[in-house]
Amino acid sequence: MHLETTITLPTAFQVSHLPAAVRYTSAIGRYQDAVNMKDHQLHYICDLVLQRGSFPPAQLAEMRKWSAILAQEGRNKLQFFLRRK
Repeated sequence: MHLETTITLPTAFQVSHLPAAVRYTSAIGRYQDAVNMKDHQLHYICDLVLQRGSFPPAQLAEMRKWSAILAQEGRNKLQFFLRRK
């Protein structure tokens, strides 16, 4: 899954905080996202790739970790902070 969106912000505001980029890769799949700001445009990119197949019981802990990361990152809603100039 690939998600990309751009939000144009009013010129009277500036972003005071953006979330850090996230990247996580394992045998289960890959997740990454990033938020960038340029010329009053907030650009969000998210990629999620899950591997197909059966996974042995030994990878159960990894699958739980993967699920927890997706629940947390996937996305704590896209949060950024604005302030008036």
